[in-house]
Amino acid sequence: MSIFACNGCGSSEHREFPTWITEPMKVVSCCQCGLIATFPGLDESSIDEFYLESFDGDPGSANADHERLEQTEITKARLELNQHTIPIIERWVLPKGKDWLEVRFRTGAFLEYLVENGANAFGADLFDSNIQRARALLADQKLIKTTVHGLLNEFERPMDVISGVSIHVLSHLPNPTESLQTIRSILKDDGLIIIEEKDVTKISKEAKTLPLSHPNPIAHYHHFTLTTCRNLIEQSGFEILYAEYISRISDLHHFLIIARKSDAIRARIKLSKDQIESDFNTLVNSHAVSKLN
Repeated sequence: MSIFACNGCGSSEHREFPTWITEPMKVVSCCQCGLIATFPGLDESSIDEFYLESFDGDPGSANADHERLEQTEITKARLELNQHTIPIIERWVLPKGKDWLEVRFRTGAFLEYLVENGANAFGADLFDSNIQRARALLADQKLIKTTVHGLLNEFERPMDVISGVSIHVLSHLPNPTESLQTIRSILKDDGLIIIEEKDVTKISKEAKTLPLSHPNPIAHYHHFTLTTCRNLIEQSGFEILYAEYISRISDLHHFLIIARKSDAIRARIKLSKDQIESDFNTLVNSHAVSKLN
């Protein structure tokens, strides 16, 4: 039997969500820091096979119609970024002259923004079709083929900014703490990380899927709230500059975190036991209501 160790705080004390919500997987909540983690018990090769053959949540994935990705979809992604995300980012950093890496760039809409605004832009993605499409924006040496497990392990060039705003990157990582340490090692002194994620407890009334019974559950290794994600980034050696909900809403409410690489040890914003219990019950109840409907 596998032993659970939280990727947020290292604790093994956890609570399991009811199987009627999460089958065929186990999903657990850390009793110490509240981080929610999937517990599939799959080895690395099985997860890689899933992404290559079954995953359809990306325009570049094998089961998506990536060869016929229309310009309207790319334009839509850019408009969403222009409306919800880019104006906030520009309060803290402008692209011009920055060595800037966007992780999991998907349609390339954010890369397009970086290039248009004078960044020395780089892009990393899982899927060949996304990389091939991005060649219209960037030279081959600026496009990195990455993996779910390694993320940026083989990337060494120092960056001013590393962002993940095209998809909720941390949720798709088996070990976000390890990946954040890799990102930190690549960033220059005072470099910035910019992450957009979704709050698992903030389910919109129009949600078509529920977070713990998502059609692609294997893809979501971790589920965050604004607080648990902020804690994870802070404890990985970053000073939080901005951490707020933004107006972008899909099935869940999105939030944006901007943080600076720092050698200072930050104090963890501890969730109370009552808050962890409340978040757990919120998720169970939301799935129960959906079952009844």
